[in-house]
Amino acid sequence: MIFVVYPLYRVTVGFVLTSYGVGFLGFGVLFNALGWFLVASGLSAMKRSIGPVFGRAYASALVTWAFSFVWFVEFTEFDWLAESTQGEVIVVLNQLSVLATIWLVAEGIIVRASSFGDTSTASSFDVLRRTAVGCSLAVLLLGYIPELKELGLLLAIVWFVGITCFIINLYRSARLPYLSRAEQVT
Repeated sequence: MIFVVYPLYRVTVGFVLTSYGVGFLGFGVLFNALGWFLVASGLSAMKRSIGPVFGRAYASALVTWAFSFVWFVEFTEFDWLAESTQGEVIVVLNQLSVLATIWLVAEGIIVRASSFGDTSTASSFDVLRRTAVGCSLAVLLLGYIPELKELGLLLAIVWFVGITCFIINLYRSARLPYLSRAEQVT
């Protein structure tokens, strides 16, 4: 039996697990590590089959995957680390690597779409990456200002809508000719 796997589908499923799997049945941190593995795996395949434009996104996904393991160990083995300054630094660095990966995945798609004249896809991903990354950075920074928590909640909702649209567009774009060098798995 032969299965056809589109690498961008793996990336999409990985983003679904990392974005929505948090806290589900108590396995959120495990879903995070699995999700980043899928993102890195899909980007590795895209780098090999489509072009080096996804190389930086792949490297960023690997860094994020490594942070997800540190996060997993932090919250399962070392309770004292979760409440320490080092734990907070790990969480911030993890979030920044997530944002870099989102930005670079979108960048790779934008470059490919633009080179094939698909300005609609390119502009959609440009807006979505700016929305997701901008709102996430704002929420991250507003978390340190107690007086602005309401604004942070509003931006978190906008981020949720933005990342959902980003994931939907990833799924819809997986079979575009310039992004869909499928791999056959036997």
